[in-house]
Amino acid sequence: SLTSDQRRVYNLVVFQGKNVFFTGSAGTGKSFLMK
Repeated sequence: SLTSDQRRVYNLVVFQGKNVFFTGSAGTGKSFLMK
């Protein structure tokens, strides 16, 4: 499942149509979120 930060990014992109740039250390789920 998504973390609260991942959920925030997801909601911004999917429901609000925002363009976002998100970063994080290795293993934080960036690629998982993009899928």
